[in-house]
Amino acid sequence: MIEQMRGLGYRTVVVYPATRTAELLQRLRERAEQSGRIPKPDEGVLQTVEAAVANLAELKLRFAEDALLVLDNNGLRGEEVSYGPYFNASEAQAAVLTVLSGGTPARAATLVETNVPARVSAPCWLVDRAHDYCL
Repeated sequence: MIEQMRGLGYRTVVVYPATRTAELLQRLRERAEQSGRIPKPDEGVLQTVEAAVANLAELKLRFAEDALLVLDNNGLRGEEVSYGPYFNASEAQAAVLTVLSGGTPARAATLVETNVPARVSAPCWLVDRAHDYCL
């Protein structure tokens, strides 16, 4: 799908939500209790998390065309924090692993204001003089 969007002239911004593993397991247990279902076994959830992080290494990001934002989803709803953008898979993978372990990942770009406030009212990251990425 990313290739199709590139073919249409779009730049790709992948938003990757990450939650500390212990927090994720607790949320899943609470949701299961609230819905009357049996919670998934921790081992299965841990395998899914590991596979998802490993899949980041396969992501092919093109510099100045694609970016990945890591969304730290450890707080309350509406208190998410984004990090990035990251322009290569290994930086993005390291950032996700840092969030999963409860740390704060390194910032990979400088936050700047967008020059098109009528069309975009979100923060943007300047990549070079011709490109910026907005949430």
